[in-house]
Amino acid sequence: MEVIVGNLQLYHIETGFAEVHKQIHDANISVLSEVAKLYPDAHVALFDVYGDLALVHETVNLLSTFFNSFEIMEGKSPVNSSPINNKPKIRADKRDVLLSVPMFNLIAADDLESIPETYGETIVKINHPITRESYHQLTEKFTVIADVVDSAPENLLEKQLYDRINKLDTLSKILLIKVLRGEAICG
Repeated sequence: MEVIVGNLQLYHIETGFAEVHKQIHDANISVLSEVAKLYPDAHVALFDVYGDLALVHETVNLLSTFFNSFEIMEGKSPVNSSPINNKPKIRADKRDVLLSVPMFNLIAADDLESIPETYGETIVKINHPITRESYHQLTEKFTVIADVVDSAPENLLEKQLYDRINKLDTLSKILLIKVLRGEAICG
């Protein structure tokens, strides 16, 4: 029996998501573990298994802990087994098989409104500072990677100007408070 696994990219760190690289690595390992459990005696063909930071001997050593018979293939994979932004599946004896392993959605957002609806666990990276209030709202649904800034108004002038800015424009509120307090905006 042959099992095809593709697009795992072991030892890859997604840009901006280095803080959660262990969770991503563990999710990829869970794919290998699930395949080894479902098909213990199969020959496993792996496509696109090396990530950006992968070392050949380290990857081969890792794979040999899961499989007795495997080979690393060149070319494009016929299936996507990655648990990142995907429902992972493998091909066993020319049939696609969905895996029941943890999945992660990695989303980079420029504003809070552009975060789409997702399935599975979602990790959101916000590309600008956000308020503590916004952070707490987001953490109810997602794992959040962002610079969190305390920008609550401290006096009447700050409050009046702060309340006049569109409620959805978090970055403008943060910049306004920093300017009013004479804090550095850049660096």
